[in-house]
Amino acid sequence: MSFRVPPAVGTRCDRRLLPPERLNSLLPEPGKPETSYGLGLMGVRDWIGHTGEIPGFTATLFYHPGLDATVVVLVNSDVATGGCPPQIPTLAKSRRNGPCDVPANLISAALADALGKPIPPPPTP
Repeated sequence: MSFRVPPAVGTRCDRRLLPPERLNSLLPEPGKPETSYGLGLMGVRDWIGHTGEIPGFTATLFYHPGLDATVVVLVNSDVATGGCPPQIPTLAKSRRNGPCDVPANLISAALADALGKPIPPPPTP
């Protein structure tokens, strides 16, 4: 997979922030040709961005060059929902269908789907 880095990452004041050879060092993830990761950014299909979480908080930021759209989600929760295996804690009354994931990832996926450019769900742990 190859992708263009969002303008804010690739330029600064009309000068290159990162040289092309460094931008081209973004590597595909072994065994997953549809994804890539590098410089803190991952590519999933046509979306470029990153997810993150700390106890009690999850976040995502993804950019789609074809849409020139950015989706940012910040959630004050790190509790997974969905069809999670028993070893992953979930809220007692949370939904039990769909992919097992944390809130920010699920919301980002729903927004990407609404934009007509879905992000595939993560594999179930």
